[in-house]
Amino acid sequence: MRVREWGLDRLVFVDHRSVLMVTELASGKTLWKQSPESWIENDIQGYFVNIVPSRDGSILVAAMSYGDRYGFREIRGFDQDGVMLWNRRSVGREIPLGITPDNRFLASITTSKDIEPPFPVLKLTNMTTGSVVWTIQQVKLLGESAVYMNNRMIFLSCADGTLAIAIDSAGHLVNQFLLADKYISYYGFRSETQPTSGQNAQRVVFLLREGYGKHSTFHIETMDP
Repeated sequence: MRVREWGLDRLVFVDHRSVLMVTELASGKTLWKQSPESWIENDIQGYFVNIVPSRDGSILVAAMSYGDRYGFREIRGFDQDGVMLWNRRSVGREIPLGITPDNRFLASITTSKDIEPPFPVLKLTNMTTGSVVWTIQQVKLLGESAVYMNNRMIFLSCADGTLAIAIDSAGHLVNQFLLADKYISYYGFRSETQPTSGQNAQRVVFLLREGYGKHSTFHIETMDP
């Protein structure tokens, strides 16, 4: 069972019957659900495999799969009441990774038998329309989750280090660069007092690893969220 927090007051999970469930955290009451029977392709019943909720609890992206792991895949965007905002179907294994804090864009990875070698393709999707803004080919990820996303940057752990991607307000690709041999082991948030104003401000904290095994070193870096 895959359970995720959705906003401050809800949990979203896929139960043993592959039903997508959204429950109220305080009472356990089911707010809405989606059955896999509603997602059927060529008489083949699908099953939920990935869910990505937005941080503020307003948008949810769920992925459905059919057939083998490279088979038909559909992803759908829902609002907080379970109303479908958009859906997209594709051949391949598309995995939603994360949503920007302003809920405008979704990062996802697609692997297909048609790609040789079958390295994943990174996609950025417009969360209003479900259309693809851009793709980056041959992204060799370590694992299947976005390390960190804010409204202007996406950080992904790749085979050769951390891939940093800058986007503008329309989601267009501005720049990309590799933090070679640096891997994000952990990220979190902390409040820091600003020396000029004396007010607290939230910062993102990265624990970066360099090297492998006994030769690894770790250090901490911070940035604005």
